[in-house]
Amino acid sequence: KLVFSSMEQLLANLTPKRWELVNRLAKEGAISIKKLAELLKRDYSNVHSDVQRLRENGLLEMGAEGGVYVPWDDLDIKLSLKRAA
Repeated sequence: KLVFSSMEQLLANLTPKRWELVNRLAKEGAISIKKLAELLKRDYSNVHSDVQRLRENGLLEMGAEGGVYVPWDDLDIKLSLKRAA
């Protein structure tokens, strides 16, 4: 279970470029970061940094053969508008 304390924290971790990366991986399956950068037409080091952040947050995993992949089919986001007690 992945939890962010605010919408700002969610958006800081799941930027539009990172979301594009996740969507591409969901379509491609497990691929190398180099191949992913080529497909996204982005700099390797930026893609590598994004992959690391997404792995730290549990949104991506590294396969046994080195390819990175999306380990889930659905992402449910629940936002609470209630004030903390």
